[in-house]
Amino acid sequence: MNSAPASVPGASHEPGLSLGWVVALVLVPIGVMLFSLFAFRTIYQLWCRQTGTQLSANSKAIAFAPSVHTGRFVKVYFEASVLDQLPVSFTAKDPQQTVEIGQDGTNYYRFHNLTDRVVRMRPVHYVCPINASRQFGMKVCFCFKDQVLGPNETREYPVVYCFSPDLDQRIHTASICYSLFSLELTESDQELNRRIAATVGARGGVVSPRHDPALGAGVEGASHMEGDVP
Repeated sequence: MNSAPASVPGASHEPGLSLGWVVALVLVPIGVMLFSLFAFRTIYQLWCRQTGTQLSANSKAIAFAPSVHTGRFVKVYFEASVLDQLPVSFTAKDPQQTVEIGQDGTNYYRFHNLTDRVVRMRPVHYVCPINASRQFGMKVCFCFKDQVLGPNETREYPVVYCFSPDLDQRIHTASICYSLFSLELTESDQELNRRIAATVGARGGVVSPRHDPALGAGVEGASHMEGDVP
């Protein structure tokens, strides 16, 4: 009959890790890395909405200031929201870009009418975080005026933007957020502006002065702030 080996008096037992601990030590860092890759944008956007957005819609002085090379870069996220159950597909060509501060960045937004009827809408944009919005300029944008899409029509619009060299050096990411609101013939412009202000404000945004309810009717803007940009 075999008996269990007796322990040797005075012998030391070396501590060791079980197989389970080894697997955990390998998989946990990988899981954290994957979570960061997919969750960072959402977390950043939530933080952005909680900490504030632009105080003014745009800065003409920044938009048309001479370009300069700063050697500094900022990662820009592009959001696209369709509200009021608008039957429109609305997407950015590049969900994110890295641009040099002081230089123009260009992106494109695609609109597609999913119905066989005319769709009218008002685009609204805002920028966050708040410190980035103060140093932001937009030279070309579809958001400067109301838009109309014919039945099943598809359009693509450029967006040309920049950040001033005075941008806080602690800012490395920013978001340009767009929302589309339905234009209804039965709704006055003032009523629409109030609804936009309430909706965007609830998201943590500030609508542009063009859509300020206190101004009454909106001012019909051009697609370009100044001159003709192809």
